Amino acid sequence: MISELLKRESIIVDLKGSTKEEVLKELIELGGRLGCIGDKEMFYNKILELENLGSSALEKGVAIPHIRDNFISEIFLLFGISKQGAQFDSIDGQPSKLIFFIGAKRNDKAYLPLLSRISRMCSYAENREALLAARTEQEIIDIIKKWEG
Repeated sequence: MISELLKRESIIVDLKGSTKEEVLKELIELGGRLGCIGDKEMFYNKILELENLGSSALEKGVAIPHIRDNFISEIFLLFGISKQGAQFDSIDGQPSKLIFFIGAKRNDKAYLPLLSRISRMCSYAENREALLAARTEQEIIDIIKKWEG
């Protein structure tokens, strides 16, 4: 399911931003280039509003910012690796290095299973370590496909 949505062009192997806001802007910019995100400024404001209500950061360096709204035409998944980590206000206080970004239409049935699957995959240290060590977009896809196996 993850590998069906995640394409090489929707991955940033080395995010430059060091803050949640910078990382979100980088991923939204990518989504705009790919045609997943129309009004980037409105999208950014909406996702920031959600982040202010509650952080999308999980423990152990993972964040899954996500938004469901009717201005999104179809589900998409973006992924970025922040080697230095970005502060997403996680409950363990650790910076987030693996950032999965989900956008979906409000009533999309694939949204919750996708969110759950990413969370489960990232609960395994070996998966997090392999993703962090990946150097190319294809390596990342191969790691995910192997786990989904």
